[in-house]
Amino acid sequence: MAVRTARLFGPITTTASPQTLYTCPSGVTAIIKNISVASDSASSITCDVFINGSAWANYIFRQVVPTKVAVVVNNLFLVLEPGDTLQVKSSASFATWSGHGTELQGVAP
Repeated sequence: MAVRTARLFGPITTTASPQTLYTCPSGVTAIIKNISVASDSASSITCDVFINGSAWANYIFRQVVPTKVAVVVNNLFLVLEPGDTLQVKSSASFATWSGHGTELQGVAP
């Protein structure tokens, strides 16, 4: 089993529409450990994080990001299986996202 711990996505600047940040590859189980979001907006923005679609049934958490500030959400343990997606939706454009975690080769069902 190969283990890769690194930045899994980003930096990615998103718009106000739902956007996929990461799709778990075939044959891999991914564990997202932290997500950072930075605002370059003139006002604070609200950011929502989802797994497998932006419906409220898939909602994970919401983070308000003040103007010109970066926020890091640590101590996550979001497990994604092959084909699972991590998606975000911001209240405005100018949100830049990055995420770190681990990809486990050969562990996926």
